[in-house]
Amino acid sequence: EIRNAPLYHNDTEYIGSYDRNLYAVDANSGKMKWKTPTEAGITTKPAIFEHSIYVGSEDHNLYALSDRTGAVEWKYTSGDAIRSSPRFNNKVIYVGSDDGCMHAVSASSGHALWKTETSGPIRSTVYIEDERMYFGGEEGEFYCMELSGNIKWRNKTKRAITSSATIYQ
Repeated sequence: EIRNAPLYHNDTEYIGSYDRNLYAVDANSGKMKWKTPTEAGITTKPAIFEHSIYVGSEDHNLYALSDRTGAVEWKYTSGDAIRSSPRFNNKVIYVGSDDGCMHAVSASSGHALWKTETSGPIRSTVYIEDERMYFGGEEGEFYCMELSGNIKWRNKTKRAITSSATIYQ
């Protein structure tokens, strides 16, 4: 079962699956290049920076994998399942977790730069604009957060926000 869109890069489709694997498939031939297992389902869309693929898993981990071989370069562990697709900006990966925190992780090392607690699980993907990020939470709050992790503002809605934000100008 595939629960999110694949990532296309350099004639390769990177596909997360609920069967616990991330697949790299040649976009021209359909031939599998590699697959890398995790300990639980993958519901996130992968992201890429340089030669690394980043993907979250319900096993609580954010993985950095080699785009050529699928080898695990590092993994970062959050406090709960990661169902928010990772977003890359300026060598930092931002990802929400069911632990109720927004995490900022170094793209090169996998070390935590900061994490900010919100009032519930974060399953939407961050939208970044003008040094701020926007995202929604399962508890129904919509957040504007500075890239340093400080919450600028939040607005309460009537229902959970699982879809990703976008800004219309």
